[in-house]
Amino acid sequence: MPDFALWSAGARIVPTFTSPTYRASQPISWLHGLFTSHTQSEWWFPEVAISPGLNASNCWPMNGSSGAIGISVARDISPQSITVEHVPRHLSLDSRSAPKHLEVWSPLGHSPTDAQQCFVFLSEMFYDVLSVDHIQNFPLQQQFSYIPVIIIVVKSNWGNENFTCLYCIRVHGVLYPNHGVALA
Repeated sequence: MPDFALWSAGARIVPTFTSPTYRASQPISWLHGLFTSHTQSEWWFPEVAISPGLNASNCWPMNGSSGAIGISVARDISPQSITVEHVPRHLSLDSRSAPKHLEVWSPLGHSPTDAQQCFVFLSEMFYDVLSVDHIQNFPLQQQFSYIPVIIIVVKSNWGNENFTCLYCIRVHGVLYPNHGVALA
């Protein structure tokens, strides 16, 4: 399935709809601290969540146990599903930072960066950190013909109050206006 939220394909983070990055004075994991003197706040940005690569501690640490990431998709699409990927449990030092309850929204209107506009609810998702599948796909409950911006709202995580790690968010769909070309 093509990933229309992929940074290298042209997707971008929409800062207006994106929560702050967790700012720690210590490395986010002791393992990361063994190999570098950098703290996570020096080099981790929301773009990590829409870039390939799944290594322990290589996530975007969103501040708090809830928040959001806004993604301007790479192509004009009708979104069909969202994939959430977290590091496998057997490689994770602490799974409490994994997202748990998520919602998908999209702004309505002409400006994808106007925070005062109306929003449409697309879906609700529950990421199961205990599942053997660390890559979980969620079909959208509401379908629209054209959605340029997707907002993933993390309502809760698995127990970490300081930050929520987003490893990889993918958006799958059908190219618009070519409704007959199914890519999902």
